[in-house]
Amino acid sequence: MTNNKPLSIAICILIKYYIFFVFIAICNRYKTMVIANSNGLASLMGNTGWYVLYISFGAFLLSIIFFFPILITLRIKNRRYILLAFAFLLPIEYYTYTKLFSQIDPINGIYNTIVSVAFIFIYMMRRLN
Repeated sequence: MTNNKPLSIAICILIKYYIFFVFIAICNRYKTMVIANSNGLASLMGNTGWYVLYISFGAFLLSIIFFFPILITLRIKNRRYILLAFAFLLPIEYYTYTKLFSQIDPINGIYNTIVSVAFIFIYMMRRLN
């Protein structure tokens, strides 16, 4: 991620949100939204398809919302300002996610923040050094 090409940044953001949604699916959401509402194999497959569409919508929407703030943050030259900008973005991302997608369970917003911090350090470590 040392290059700041918009397409590669957009793809990385989208991957980050897919990783997050798969994480919360593994935790409990798949069980409560898909398995609990399925009566057989056909309905399980149908509900799984709808769930994939549901998380895809969320991943794309959140990627669109946070693409430009992350792009602008990555264009900053000073390392301290980059970290400060990410520290500013994380609470905004938490609030946005919990208000749009997880009003019932705000702990998912904390999980999203944890995944975001991991994303920052894994994908952008070269840039931050």
